[in-house]
Parts: sequence; structure tokens; C-alpha cells
Amino acid sequence: MLYFDHVVTVSEDGMMLETLLRPLHMGRILRRTLQQQQAVLVNGQPYFWRNRVHVGDHITVSAPQDDREIVSPEPLDIAIAYEDDHVLVVDKPAHMLTHPVGRRRTGTLLAGVVYYLRLQQKNGRIFLLHRLDQDTSGLVLLAKHKLAQERLSRMFLTHEIQRGYTAFIQGGMKWDERSIVAPIIAVPQTPTRHAVAAYGLQAITHVKVIERYLSCGATKVSLRLETGRTHQIRVHLSYIGYPILGDALYGPSVPDLVAGRLDRQALHASSLTFLHPITKALITVQSPLPRDLHEFETFL
Repeated sequence: MLYFDHVVTVSEDGMMLETLLRPLHMGRILRRTLQQQQAVLVNGQPYFWRNRVHVGDHITVSAPQDDREIVSPEPLDIAIAYEDDHVLVVDKPAHMLTHPVGRRRTGTLLAGVVYYLRLQQKNGRIFLLHRLDQDTSGLVLLAKHKLAQERLSRMFLTHEIQRGYTAFIQGGMKWDERSIVAPIIAVPQTPTRHAVAAYGLQAITHVKVIERYLSCGATKVSLRLETGRTHQIRVHLSYIGYPILGDALYGPSVPDLVAGRLDRQALHASSLTFLHPITKALITVQSPLPRDLHEFETFL
């Protein structure tokens, strides 16, 4: 795959190669890898960053080779929500781990994605940009090569990627909209649990009511993350007194409303909006409620 394919113009004559390639925004590690693999060519020959180019020179920059195995491929049923040569968005089902954790090495979304790409004879690395809790369903973004991974990771850090969620919460939320600004920490000696604390990491969640179910005292809300802390939505909603239905860790153990109808937290990653790392086009991917949450909503 080519990152860059360009013939030097009159206005670019005499530029250093690194100046001409600056718009690619390649990080130091990627640049070093490209140089080591002789992936930067001018007129078919390896070239150094500080060498100058001239009118008519043909510059190509190829994606670096990286055949390291991150997980073993497994023939799992995964749903592709969006795909091109650079990025992949997968719709993760509930109860599936995003990636291997501890001794749990199989049956993960990542293993299914690697298998899917192998079927297409695409054997390079796949880069996971973020994760969802095992019992949260919805959209997960991955990069197909290092340049896309670098750019998308930077967008996550600068909060340029918008992640939308849908949840069903306990109680009739009294606000139509609310922003929850409350720092989060990992609870000491309880690694799976997090909590709001003044000395935690900044966390911001925006909440908007979609529908109130007055007969059963539940609310359907949409949420947008401005930061991405572990369990952020679950912690924040529990903190303001509206835990996610079915969330045994941060809400009532088995509320009557959920018993026998839902076997996980009622949380779904329903949308992703981001600037494409290569084309700069605005991409929006949406995912409807999965069957279990759709049936649960029908009950409400």
C-alpha cells in the first residue's frame, strides 16, 4: 500500500524531502521504520529525509511491513459496519471481549477481525483504536496500517472523534440534557471497579433524554463522550443516581425490571463520527439497537 505517490512540481523544486512529506504528519517511530525498510523512494531509489528533491522527481512512500501476530485468527461471526483500504469499523456483539485479557485469549473481536482480513489475503497488522466493555455492544474503530493508526490515535487524544451511545437507565431522569463533569479513578484493590474522585482523571459525558417510560420508571438516553475513561458512562450515570439497567457492577444487583429480560448492561455504542485519516472526508457510522435491546425497549 502506498501512503504517498507524487511528482515534484516547479514550486517544490529544491525542497528537502522531509519538508515535502510534512503534511503526512508521520511520527518519529514511523519515520524511522520507513527509513529502515527503505520504504521512501525517489525515482525508485532509497532516499534520506534531508536530501533535496527536484522538478519531475517521482516520490513514493510505502506502508511499512509488519507481520507480527497480535492474536491468532478465529472464524468468528463479526459484522462490518464500514470498511475501506485504511480503516475498519466493526459492530461488536454483547458478551464478546474486544481483545485478549489475562488468561482469556480466544473468542475476541480482534481474533475475528484478523481472520476476516486473512480471508481477503490481507496479512498486515490491524490496530485497535479503543475498546468496549465485554457486555457493551456496538461500534469499534480499527486502523489497517500504521499511518492511519497514528492519525486516529491523535484524534482520540484531542477529542476529535465523536462517540455516541444509547442506554436505558433506571429512573425517570429529571433533566432533558446534562453534562456530567466528574473525574474518575480506579478503585484501589478492586481493579474491575472505578469511581468518581476529586483526584481522578478528567472525565466528561454529555447526556440527552430520548424517551421516558413513565409506567416503569426508566429512561432512554443518548450519550456523547468527550473523554474516554474506563467504564466512564457506567460510572457517571450511577454517580448522578441513574444507573444503567442491567449493570450489576454499578447499579442494583438484579432490578425487577431487568430480571429474565436482559443479561447485560443496556448500553450500546451507536455512532462514530471522525475525519478520515487519509482522505479527510467526514465519516459517520451508525449502528441500530441489537435484538436484545430492541426487544427490551419493546417491553418498556
